[in-house]
Order: sequence, then C-alpha cells, then structure tokens
Amino acid sequence: MTGKKKTTDGQARLFQDDLDNEENQNDPENSAGSTIIYSTVEPEMLLWGRQYAYLSIDDASQRIGVSVEKLREWENGVSSPTVVQLHRIARVYKQLFAVFYMQNPPKPASLPLKDFRRLPSTGISEISYELAGEIRTAINRREIAVRMVEEMEEEPIEFSLTAYLSEKPSEIAEKVRSLLFSDLSKIPSFANKYNAFRFFRERLERLGILVFQSSSVSVSEMRGFSIYESQFPVIVVNRKDSPAGRIFSLFHELTHILLRTAGVCEIDPDITLPPEKQEVEVFCNKVSAEILMPYQLFLKQAQHKLSINGDTFFSDLIILQLSNEFGVSREAVVRRLLTLDLVSKEFYQSKRDQFLLEIPDQAKQKKSESRPISPAKTIVSLAGKTYISLVLNAMGQNRITLNDASGFLNLRIKQITVVGHLVGM
Repeated sequence: MTGKKKTTDGQARLFQDDLDNEENQNDPENSAGSTIIYSTVEPEMLLWGRQYAYLSIDDASQRIGVSVEKLREWENGVSSPTVVQLHRIARVYKQLFAVFYMQNPPKPASLPLKDFRRLPSTGISEISYELAGEIRTAINRREIAVRMVEEMEEEPIEFSLTAYLSEKPSEIAEKVRSLLFSDLSKIPSFANKYNAFRFFRERLERLGILVFQSSSVSVSEMRGFSIYESQFPVIVVNRKDSPAGRIFSLFHELTHILLRTAGVCEIDPDITLPPEKQEVEVFCNKVSAEILMPYQLFLKQAQHKLSINGDTFFSDLIILQLSNEFGVSREAVVRRLLTLDLVSKEFYQSKRDQFLLEIPDQAKQKKSESRPISPAKTIVSLAGKTYISLVLNAMGQNRITLNDASGFLNLRIKQITVVGHLVGM
C-alpha cells in the first residue's frame, strides 16, 4: 500500500501470532516456555504515536505498564517492544494497530486536534484523552478509506453539496430531504428510533459521508463531531447517546459539513460562545430541526395534539407523542416548540433540565438490559458499512492482505468472514 511497508511473511506471522495470543488472553511474555516475538515497528512511529496522543512519557509509560526508561529505549531505537506490547501501545495511543507498521508517520491531519473543542457546558477547556483518541480514530479510518479507493483505482465520490449562512434553513433542509426521502413533506415512519438511526446513517453514507460512532466518550463531553474533506467527509456521533439524540446530531453535523466547518459541537443553543461560533451552532440546529421536523407538518401536528388532548399547554405526554412521531428526542421537540414561539424560554430550560436529570436512570436501565455484542457487530456499529466494505473489497481484489484487513478493522482474522456477512458481502 502507498505509505506503508510491504507486508512480509514474517510480519504476517507477527500479526497472526499476536491475534492468537490475544484470543487466549495470555501474555506470552509471562508464560513459561512461550516464544517472545518482537515487533518491527520503527521508533519514529512510537514517538509520533505518543506525541499525537498528547501524552507525556511518564503518563504513557504508566498507561502501557512499562518503565519510563524502557519506553525511552523503544522511542530511541535501542530496543523494540514485543508484538503484544505494541498492541497495548496501540490501545493506549488510540491508534489502529496497523498504523504502527507504516514506514513513516502519516502527514498531519488537515484538521488539527486543537480545532476541536469540548462542550462549554462541561466547564473544561481541554479535550480529554478519550475524545482525542476518538478524533484520531476517525481521522485514521478516513485516511485508510481514501487509500483503499486508491488501491482499487476507483474514482472517489466528491462531496460537492454546499450551504451558506445566508440561506434559509428551510431551503437547505428541503435540499437535504430531496436527497434522502421521496416525500419532502415528511420523514418515513419507523418501528423504533434505532431503525430510524440506521436508515439515516445509511442514506448519508450513500452521499459519500463516512458515519462513525464513538463508544468511549461521555455524552456530557461530546454528542458529535465532524471533519470536512472533499472526499469522504466524516461524521461521528456518540453511541452512548439515545438513538433520537444521535439522529439529531447526524443532521447537525451534516450541516457543519455543508458549511465547510468542523469540530466538536454543542447542540444547546444557549451556551456562551463567541458570536460567530454561536451563530453557526444555532444555524446548524435550525437546519437539523427543519430536516426532521418540517415547519408546516410539525406545527400542524403540534396543534392537533393540543386539541385532541384538550390541553392548553404542551404536557409531557404530548411532547413524548411528538418525539415518537418525528423520531427525535423530547429535547429536540421542546427546542422546536421554542423556535416556533409555542413555548417560553423558561419552559424549554425547565424541560431540558428535567431530561438531563433522567439521563443517568436511562443509562442504568440500558446497561441492565444490554446483552454482550460480538466483535463483528461492534465494528459494524462503530465503523459503518461504507468503511468496512471498502476494506473488504480491497482485500477481495488482493490489493491488501488478510492481515491488513484485520488491522484496519481491529478484528481477529476469524471474524473477517462474519463481518462480511453482516455488511452484505
């Protein structure tokens, strides 16, 4: 592959041996009579990985579980980590394992980490170690997707859709709906919001957007972020968020891409931001709301709910009914009611505070009801069908090896066939 060392038989054996060792959940270094297999990683890659993770050598050594002196030896090329240790390093640095088998560090991403901000509501200005890792993972996956297209000598989809702050949110929303739905007046109905999220995700991926999910960052820190590129722009939403919350984030981030902006975004329009950034965030919210809750249709349904329930105000029941009907969160419904001057700002804030208090209980319930998910299903959920299909197609055309595919998907080799079935290949 371009920018990557050719995989030798020895390196292929390293990959496979390590995958087997991890499957047995035994560190061969600690097993009597086990063969210790050393990696062939370049020391420059180890230094780059640590620095890119925003970790000091002290913090990194502690997280990896080795001495500062040993880590310094690896970075200086005095000695090399074992393959198992290299896997541990990849996990700590939030990098794909295969990245460390590149000859040279990748060129800096077009959007540096400092451009991504945390949610102001947290009161913390710095990006967390976990969020920085998710951003790097998204950047790495996009770069791999681009390489897969190059390897297969295909023409990448150019994302040419644009939007401007001077446009009306309703006009932008209509353009988006025309690409996603046959009926511009409404969105399709779904059995549940999980199905709705999967539908919208698939439709956005058809436009050439890579849609990933994160799993290690709290919703209080990040609900979504986006990276604009003309080829394979990226949207990442937080899997810990509700399906309805993720749906709204999808279109909020889509609007950022249309505007050619990017970053970790706050969906609350009332936060304290510089005026120019607040303008963009509010605009993205309006477009997202117009896509999911078209003005005329939403107004009609909201007024209808009031009349049939005999209410003079929007009760929790009505808010829930509108939430289910439009496939959005209750918070999004109340925010839409606010923008249409159907409720007061005080009403919106009180309801938002109420919904935030309910989140921990919902999370506990979700955790208690959750069942173990296979590695193959997990990677489909996190990486999406488009990214996975590109990797598997490149492997099927013998442009990359099975070991390459295993590294790019962060899966054991035996799971590759399973994940292929899950994405319809």
